[in-house]
Amino acid sequence: MAHYNLGDIYYKQGDTDQAIFQFKEVVRINPQDAEIHNILACLYSVSHQESLAIESLQDAIQLDRKFRESAKTNVLFSDIRKSSKFQELIK
Repeated sequence: MAHYNLGDIYYKQGDTDQAIFQFKEVVRINPQDAEIHNILACLYSVSHQESLAIESLQDAIQLDRKFRESAKTNVLFSDIRKSSKFQELIK
């Protein structure tokens, strides 16, 4: 839980790199947590790391299909929304 809280704090402070580091630790501890994979996908997207965003979103969707629907309207995916790989994931 500490890594989740730190990731949230870093994100709110605008330190995306540190937020990503903390949420990656959460995934390492609990790889079946779809929400954390989705959070990482959002963070990668806003930091212009398209391939990592797609990979994390794919993991989130495989664990919980609700993230397919939410990705369609999530503004944090604006930078990758036109990507063919992104479009394929949200079909």
